[in-house]
Amino acid sequence: MAALFRAIVSLGFAERFSEFDRNDDPWPGVIYALQMAASLDDLFADPSYVSDDEAGFWCGSAADTEDEDRELASKYAAALITFNFAWSAYEAAIEISAPGEFPKDKLPVRARRILRAEAAEASKIVALDASYKLARHVCGRQEYLRSKLAEVESKYRLSGPAAAAELVRIFRNHIVHGRDSLPAYSVEPCYRFYSVTRVLLLLIQYLVLRRVTNAEQVVALSVNLEELGEAPADEYLRNLHYADARWRATAAKPSRFGRRTTRWFKT
Repeated sequence: MAALFRAIVSLGFAERFSEFDRNDDPWPGVIYALQMAASLDDLFADPSYVSDDEAGFWCGSAADTEDEDRELASKYAAALITFNFAWSAYEAAIEISAPGEFPKDKLPVRARRILRAEAAEASKIVALDASYKLARHVCGRQEYLRSKLAEVESKYRLSGPAAAAELVRIFRNHIVHGRDSLPAYSVEPCYRFYSVTRVLLLLIQYLVLRRVTNAEQVVALSVNLEELGEAPADEYLRNLHYADARWRATAAKPSRFGRRTTRWFKT
């Protein structure tokens, strides 16, 4: 999330979006939501707050159970908050990336139709298709989601990026309509949030990439860390979700602007 925030800001500073100049906050609804999602550092939730039996004061086993419930609820609440901010960023990205496309459709449907039409390009976002398959597998462990997701490929015949867009739409509706039960005895419900949030971020990367007006070299990862070098804007957005350990700097050489330009490649 932090890398995506920095990427958008760096591209905006380099004036790679026709909608924004370098004095604007580029993609504001996207970067503001990403900043909030990435800023979550700690959270505490206590499900026993609503109970008036005070069992934890009198029974050691009950107290232990309440402690476990607090840990699970805290992790669940943090995952839910992160997902909600990522969803807000996704909807904002659709509005900016596709202002006049499929105007009669709701935002998630517009994204699905765009991703279906541009599947070959969207699949160049590294790991998008694999991340969709993982999220589908994880979400498929929940009965309602399993039945809805089965329709994505069988009834609607969606695949690749379009299927990923439909998955995140289905999951968001599942959450908003109160179909997700609170975690009990397992942190597994959090994994659904983690896997779907990753897909959301990858979809945002493509929605941003399709509005880049110039794919030439841009300061990579952060305008404040020029020592990280430069990379082509399209390669930058397709790979920025990899950890730094996945990258190696090679063949550093002076750029035409007088800086050292680092060529990056993925190992």
